[in-house]
Amino acid sequence: MGYETVDVTEKDDVLTIALNRPQVHNAMNDLMIEELINCFKSIDEKIRCIVLTGNGKTFCGGADLNWMKSMINFSKEENIKDSSK
Repeated sequence: MGYETVDVTEKDDVLTIALNRPQVHNAMNDLMIEELINCFKSIDEKIRCIVLTGNGKTFCGGADLNWMKSMINFSKEENIKDSSK
């Protein structure tokens, strides 16, 4: 399965997941979180090791502030729904 914000490679029983938004220090946004969830849900049982890394200079700069700003007007219910993914 192809992803936009994560690179996934598999060799033997090792799965490498690389965060791939180096232009923003791999800051997490809603798409990256969704893709990571989908990636982890689809891991084959034969995988024995998962390497989580980041492309570019930074592993992960935390949450994408522009994405956080876009949620400033979320209601309590919307925040709860978003956080339960």
